[in-house]
Amino acid sequence: MKIWSCCGAFLLVLSAVVELMAEEGSVTKAAVVSGVVTYQPDAERPWRYGRYYLKQGKNGPLAETLVCLSGKGLAGKVMKSKKWLMDQKNFEYLPEVLAIQAGDEVEFLNSDKALHNVAAMGGKDPFNVMTPIGKSLVRKFSAAGNENSPIDIRCGLHSQMHAWIFVFDHGYAAVTKADGKFEFNHVPPGQYDLVVIHPSGELRKSVAIIVKPQEVVEEKVILSPDHLLKKK
Repeated sequence: MKIWSCCGAFLLVLSAVVELMAEEGSVTKAAVVSGVVTYQPDAERPWRYGRYYLKQGKNGPLAETLVCLSGKGLAGKVMKSKKWLMDQKNFEYLPEVLAIQAGDEVEFLNSDKALHNVAAMGGKDPFNVMTPIGKSLVRKFSAAGNENSPIDIRCGLHSQMHAWIFVFDHGYAAVTKADGKFEFNHVPPGQYDLVVIHPSGELRKSVAIIVKPQEVVEEKVILSPDHLLKKK
């Protein structure tokens, strides 16, 4: 009996080692995708939002831009769940763009000295709730719409307040800050579209990329009036 017991224990340890080696191998093969999003202006086609989102010059890095990977094999490759904050301050949603994962929570805080409202439209988690002065509410977003179906956030009391929440079924999505930079780690090898969307400025561009094992892919994505979404 002791011999069989020892054999069983050995097999369990061996199985664990093989599984660990497989996991380490998948991490070793993973790659990095990084880069920066900039805006190239055109004097004949002025973009009125530039003064809000170009923090480092008229043709510099672009802030508040969604950047994500799109393609087969990404669904289900999620990162650790997280609770996000979207403040209501100076009659704005800050930040005005969030990229989260299905199952993440968002806390909507009211830092203004005025009553606000959070109306979430689209997706499977709509709601319409008042946010009193100094108070907050927390909502979980359970359904992913990825880059094509963002949750539209508005304040029913102040029409100028507008935000977007993109809910993904994977962890390869981010929103640029003033430096326009983005980076995705542990990207599995494959063919993807690097999708760049500026919701407020109505800009969108997609770049096809190929990610090879252990490779660092760097992309400088330039948006311009050529990438304005056409009005329906």
